[in-house]
Amino acid sequence: MDSLDMADTTFGKFIVLQPKSPDGYLWRGKIRATMDSIPDDFKGLAFPYYDKYIELTEGDAARYKKNLVESYLYMTGYYYNKEELNKAKEFLNKALNLDPENKYALELKASLG
Repeated sequence: MDSLDMADTTFGKFIVLQPKSPDGYLWRGKIRATMDSIPDDFKGLAFPYYDKYIELTEGDAARYKKNLVESYLYMTGYYYNKEELNKAKEFLNKALNLDPENKYALELKASLG
């Protein structure tokens, strides 16, 4: 078992023990996004974890700003890969609303139109 698999398993256990904590979902999302970063083989492995993180933290966006922006940008890429451009733009706009100067989000906006 490699280190990504071990980390994924660890945060899976954390989620079981602390299902209302956003931290486990965030870190499992980060790990799964890394696992899914192989070009031309995007599976959306991090989607359920970033989705749950957003659900748990969106009500306090100021506190969770940095990680919400990361989550929104992942969701932008997810929906872009699924060719659901309206959903991709929706999440991109959420990221830009929290961080209007985010260089990566601005580059995505230029490419999404």
